[in-house]
Amino acid sequence: MAVRRASDRAYAGVTRPVEGTILTVAASAASAAELAAATGADLYTVAHASLAAARVALADTTAQLPSLASAGVVDAGGIGYVLVLEALERVIAGELASDPRPDQAELRTSAGLEPATHSGHSGHAVRAGHPEHAGDDDSQPGWGGPAYEVMYLLSHSADDAVATLRERLDAMGDSVLVVGGEDLWNVHVHVDDVGAAIEAGIEAGRPHRIVVTHFGDLHRMRTMPSTPEGVAVVACAAGEGLAKVFSTAGAVVVRQGPSLRISAGQLLDAIRSAGSRSVLVLPNDTDTQLAAEAAASAAGDAGIEVHVVRSRSAVQGIAALAVFEPTASVQENVVAMGGASAATRFGGVTVATKEAQTSVGSCHPGDVLGVVDGDVVVIGKDPALVGAQVVARLLAVGGELLTVIRGAGAGPELSAVVAASARACGRDIEVGIIDGGQSTYALLLGVE
Repeated sequence: MAVRRASDRAYAGVTRPVEGTILTVAASAASAAELAAATGADLYTVAHASLAAARVALADTTAQLPSLASAGVVDAGGIGYVLVLEALERVIAGELASDPRPDQAELRTSAGLEPATHSGHSGHAVRAGHPEHAGDDDSQPGWGGPAYEVMYLLSHSADDAVATLRERLDAMGDSVLVVGGEDLWNVHVHVDDVGAAIEAGIEAGRPHRIVVTHFGDLHRMRTMPSTPEGVAVVACAAGEGLAKVFSTAGAVVVRQGPSLRISAGQLLDAIRSAGSRSVLVLPNDTDTQLAAEAAASAAGDAGIEVHVVRSRSAVQGIAALAVFEPTASVQENVVAMGGASAATRFGGVTVATKEAQTSVGSCHPGDVLGVVDGDVVVIGKDPALVGAQVVARLLAVGGELLTVIRGAGAGPELSAVVAASARACGRDIEVGIIDGGQSTYALLLGVE
């Protein structure tokens, strides 16, 4: 291709960093920005192309590093980089958090650009239109432009086929942007006929990671009034009993399987289904935290304000949900729920499935492990004895309420013994027992 990518020049003569990190996301963003600028695109379009490429690269990080793939999450640094680019795009557009983006003429004036359209990669005009002016009608947005935004990656193609694709998209819509090369192109267009835009991509190569946004829906989400009554909660649950606890409290529940991590996509679907502009997410697991952050970022693009409450265990999630107040503002709930979660020390009892080195020595398959705040602190053979030791550690610095969540296959006698050991400590402590049904931990323990 005529334009050598910024990422290629950056790594010329040096060892390319491991794929799947923030550097991967940054390189993709830089490449897309440079290519968009080379076409004569305006400042906003360059920023938008950079952001779109970064989002795609961020999603790809999961498959690029084994550690990310096993956890089902994206790179944390990459998430931060995407957030920076999102802020940059909004600043260029002159957009405040609660204000609609100015129209394209105002944008060009504020950016110091000429009002005439700029030519695209193939010499065709790139006409600008913005979803924020979409109306409430399902067929046509109120600003008179196309009703849908279509984005996808295109591979298994060639320069001549891509040139033809640009011409076809330019004829059927506006805001056409096709950048890339070396068998990977980023395609963006605003159209009324989604099928035709995708079909054009199929004829040019293999479109994938297709994203379609209806501007009317996007506008309604962004203009939805933010009221205290509109605050919703999404909670992750690793067992049937836990799911019932959270759903009874009014949360939208995302179930986690025995060996399947909750993905950002699942959380994003749950956030959207909550039907509120303000949503609080309880990951209830350390490994789900990053997926929740990624889902929150994606939901923000649709105008949904999402806050992830740091809850590393189901007991912290239950404590946080106990202080949730539907009539309070989302900010008030974030403070209250975050405080309740942080004030809950958590532990658990599980069984080792393989040999490993822990902070208290080696463990072997079948060993009973006592965990406090995510670290193994006890290795034993008797679940009840190990559970009692974990409770003693949790209560060593005080506490008024002990929550015992019984896992799948753990009989009531186990939780009863552990509860009795807590009362035997000589403190006036209240004990609550929940049949959680989680598979990994025979017991989950929390002290408030």
